[in-house]
Amino acid sequence: MKNKFFTYFVTLFILTQTFNVYAVKNAGDYLVNRIDTNNKNYPAYTAILNLLNEKNVKVIVETGVAKGDGNLVDEKGSTFIFADWASQNGASFYSVDVSSLVVETAKRATLIYGTKMHIVQSDPIEFLKKFDKMIDFLYIDNMNLDSNNIKFSYTSHLKKIVAAFPRLHDNSIVMVNNTDSSTASNLAIKFLIARGWVILHNDSQVILIPGNDNL
Repeated sequence: MKNKFFTYFVTLFILTQTFNVYAVKNAGDYLVNRIDTNNKNYPAYTAILNLLNEKNVKVIVETGVAKGDGNLVDEKGSTFIFADWASQNGASFYSVDVSSLVVETAKRATLIYGTKMHIVQSDPIEFLKKFDKMIDFLYIDNMNLDSNNIKFSYTSHLKKIVAAFPRLHDNSIVMVNNTDSSTASNLAIKFLIARGWVILHNDSQVILIPGNDNL
């Protein structure tokens, strides 16, 4: 009798753990305690997370680790949202930042998301030029305005898109952060639109996918 009860509880435990591992999280689940529903970025993040699910994304690249006010990294920001999603969906996640201190901090903070997290210290443009995988989702995050080189700052988004473009395919998604500089964002967005891409979502974050014509 005891053996039957033991077997029952072991089986129940295994089924419970299996269910928890494979339970599907919806977009809102990844935003809980990270982005409030009244935050201006909430609609865009909901839209992009739904798209990641829909397109079964497996390679994510983010340029710029999410940073917080007064903090090296923002553990409620994009880096951690996408790392969380990637860990739950068998995807590889790459986040690239020029700051070695930010990168080392983010590496430690994302250890909980598994071995497919790659936080890389590099110039994002050079990283994208050398990246050897096809990119399913590219996130062009905030630019850092350099008062000594305004022209480069305003063209940095465009240069990232140009560098990544050979690695995008006809099912790729691009999201561009539009909160810091409409000039920088618009140059990148216009580059994609000129090549047949279309806007799916347009506010503080702009989401684009290829149109009817293949890349």
